[in-house]
Amino acid sequence: MNLTVSIPDDLYRRAVDVAAAERVSVHEMFAATLEDRVAEFEWLKERAACGSYEKFLAVMSQVPVSSPRDEDRLQ
Repeated sequence: MNLTVSIPDDLYRRAVDVAAAERVSVHEMFAATLEDRVAEFEWLKERAACGSYEKFLAVMSQVPVSSPRDEDRLQ
């Protein structure tokens, strides 16, 4: 399948550099990167299906209530 996408010039130039360093075509690099991202999403989706909001609340109920340290406060 062929697909045309628009990407910023700077990103494309950086991708060309990475592809050259990896000794692959830009097309191969983009396809591999997209494949990795899709696999990551599918893995996260599977992991999310194992959890539940009730389990989350049960774990969070065990965390002691405390105020953040001064250096951790948002300004």
